[in-house]
Amino acid sequence: MSRRRHTRFPLALRTLAGALALGAAGSAAAGVSYRLDRPSAAPGETVTIEAVYFNEGSARANWEAPPELVLQWRSQDGQIVRSLAKLAGDRASYSVPVNNFARMAWTAVVPSTARGLQAVSIEGQPSMMALDATGRESGTVASTPA
Repeated sequence: MSRRRHTRFPLALRTLAGALALGAAGSAAAGVSYRLDRPSAAPGETVTIEAVYFNEGSARANWEAPPELVLQWRSQDGQIVRSLAKLAGDRASYSVPVNNFARMAWTAVVPSTARGLQAVSIEGQPSMMALDATGRESGTVASTPA
């Protein structure tokens, strides 16, 4: 009797582990990845935030690109400056087939108070980018041509 109980328990565990593995393997998603068009820009310059919306799901996905993104620029001393990035172009609605992607871009001006390395985030999005806002004339490593 105790032998039967021991053989059932591992079988139940194996079944549960298999079901969890299948569930994790079958999960597909759609999402957005953001990046800045360059590693450095001087305060007052315009930069482009490029995005790729990808669909790895099992059906066509619809995505409405926001006309504006709220950016947070965080300096090395913790100061936060907010600014807006505007969608480049008129198209904001996308229907993305399975295993495909759509690209879009927003433009923003580097805040005049931005100095040094800036951590740039988009409010409401789990993304973080970096920009050297020192400017080319100072000759920092990130802004010096190779």
